[in-house]
Amino acid sequence: DRELASGFAEVIKYGLIRDAEFFEWQEKNVQALMARDPDALAYAIKRSCENK
Repeated sequence: DRELASGFAEVIKYGLIRDAEFFEWQEKNVQALMARDPDALAYAIKRSCENK
């Protein structure tokens, strides 16, 4: 769970710093992310990698 929390922090950081549209998506999909929905996680990882 600690690694997951660290990963979520990185995802949020990229949304806040580099990609407002992605951050808005995060806000709308926070429940899916916290529930570890595979599609939501895959999208978040993809967008984070694009912003890195």
